[in-house]
Amino acid sequence: ELMQIQLGSELRDRAQLVQDDDPVRILVVGQVSAGKSSLINALLGQTDMGAPGMGASGAETDMAPTTDRLTAHETVIDDIPVRLVDTMGLDGSDKVVQRLTKEMAEADLIVWAMRASRPGRGLDVALLERFNAVFSDDPTRRRPPVLFVATAADTLVPGWPYPANRLPESAQ
Repeated sequence: ELMQIQLGSELRDRAQLVQDDDPVRILVVGQVSAGKSSLINALLGQTDMGAPGMGASGAETDMAPTTDRLTAHETVIDDIPVRLVDTMGLDGSDKVVQRLTKEMAEADLIVWAMRASRPGRGLDVALLERFNAVFSDDPTRRRPPVLFVATAADTLVPGWPYPANRLPESAQ
């Protein structure tokens, strides 16, 4: 009986490991127009849609929301295959929160884009609480790390960018 229990435990552990052939799955989440697609383009080494980068096509960007579904961008970072997944923005709908919660639970890493010039964080807090609840309900499940990134910081300081990215005395 003990061997069966140990074997069952080992099989469960193996099933939870990332497959060697699967790219690292990085999910980029955040509110509508938080800069998720622009952040993905920066990670791909592109300054705008269609610019040459690291062998991957960039994410579409615009002032209006452009991502209405999950969009994967394959690339290689430090010789590691990576799948950057652009997501639809948090818009207050329960449908989006449910979908993002499910996708976040399956990711290897979550990059959470938060627009520095946007004070409202209620939608972000609600999704984070829902995401945390998935793992509090099942403590044996591996919780992917979450990296919070402030985007659009340049909109906080008038006259940006400054030479060599140095802030003048008046902006410090």
